[in-house]
Amino acid sequence: MSDSIGKRFLNIVTNPVAAMAEVKESPRWVIAALAVALMLGLFSAATLQITGPEQLDVMRETRFGRMMPEEDLAAMYAKYEAPTASARVIQGIQSGVGAAVMLFVMALIYLLFCKLAGGRGTLLQTAGVVYWSSVVSLGLASLVKWPLVLAKGSSMGVAIGPAIFAVDRGPTDALYQLLSIFDLFTVWGVLLMVIGLGQVHEFARNKATTVVVTTWLFLSLVLFGIGRLFL
Repeated sequence: MSDSIGKRFLNIVTNPVAAMAEVKESPRWVIAALAVALMLGLFSAATLQITGPEQLDVMRETRFGRMMPEEDLAAMYAKYEAPTASARVIQGIQSGVGAAVMLFVMALIYLLFCKLAGGRGTLLQTAGVVYWSSVVSLGLASLVKWPLVLAKGSSMGVAIGPAIFAVDRGPTDALYQLLSIFDLFTVWGVLLMVIGLGQVHEFARNKATTVVVTTWLFLSLVLFGIGRLFL
């Protein structure tokens, strides 16, 4: 099967069935991981002066944040509101590497659930599906949101999905957080994983949908629950 890197990046958006068939044959997960890390890193570095203070606003409402001295918080706000070039680079690297590691852990979890369902795919094939799906759900999403965040001056107020109807409730609101799970790019990524893991593990479409959606909802709700514990 003819498969170039550029063609795969195009196919993951325009022809995902063909793209995932290529992933099954040759995962090339490292390339996808680097692409996701680069796109997220650039987004994080470019928007640090906006996302940094907003994240501190959220942290102040948590149990940990309420225990922090005000002078420490003030210093952190000053650092984020006027970030240096080195601070942007460090933030970009941290965001990109953190996302790449998180996705590998997710690939292990998806592999476990697929194996429990009788799947035949390998770890590298599963990782390939997760990373290439994330090129859209995380990478492309960050590129689309980048100008919107800069124009609006807020990342919390930029929602591409049902969370747009609960933006005014604030980022710590339970309804807003639940609706954020169903961001359109996230749902797009889940659909890509249904296609990819179905091919890799040789599942029928209904079975692939059940395994992937169940795993995704499980992970999303666990993270939601953990986050609520700290509020």
